[in-house]
Amino acid sequence: MKDQSISLSDALFSKVQARVLGLLFGNPDRSFYANELFRLAGSGTGAGVRELAKLSASGLVTVHKIGNQKHYQANREAPIFEELRGIVLKTFGMADVLRHGLLPVVDKFLLRSFTGQLPRF
Repeated sequence: MKDQSISLSDALFSKVQARVLGLLFGNPDRSFYANELFRLAGSGTGAGVRELAKLSASGLVTVHKIGNQKHYQANREAPIFEELRGIVLKTFGMADVLRHGLLPVVDKFLLRSFTGQLPRF
């Protein structure tokens, strides 16, 4: 039988949920305006709006207006803030960002080290 393991984040959250939660709970002291979150999360507007609506309705995220923009921020007063932040950091927080950012570089380095050529970055 082929190993079909999936990451914890994929088992627990949709891709949009993971990206939005990762941004908000990975940076709890920062607020993001909606379009900024959509762009950084790489999500469509519809999916992003639905996710932000669920998060704000549940109290996990606070919303405040600055000018014409709604800003979203992780709610430190939410009853599960610390636990959710811990899950985010352990499953798809900085570790995933670093992993995805470094994999192409590591592959190039390993390939070049076997051929005896110096890697170019």
